[in-house]
Amino acid sequence: MMAEKSSRVRNGVALSLIIALVMAMTLVAGWVGMRYPETLSAFNRWLERHQSLWLLWRLSLYGWLFWGGWKTWQRVKHQAEYRATLMRMMVVSLLFILLGEYVLSASQGSVS
Repeated sequence: MMAEKSSRVRNGVALSLIIALVMAMTLVAGWVGMRYPETLSAFNRWLERHQSLWLLWRLSLYGWLFWGGWKTWQRVKHQAEYRATLMRMMVVSLLFILLGEYVLSASQGSVS
């Protein structure tokens, strides 16, 4: 019992550290973008030149998200108390992805 509790605490601390690291990286990226806008413009030009790689990255990311969602759904599909919440989370996630893709395509001039 004690080992299980220790493992849970260790996992919680590790997850908290990962979240803090991602937040710190996001803040640093925002600070760099505000402080050095020419670097951000160069990165934007690089993204425009390598659109196919960017598309491949996004498709692989969406594939991994789909796979994780499918594995989660398979695990809780027989537990009715989690099904509705998970379905809402998946729908909102899909809408967020679609909105992000729409904004990305609009910023590249594809949407009129």
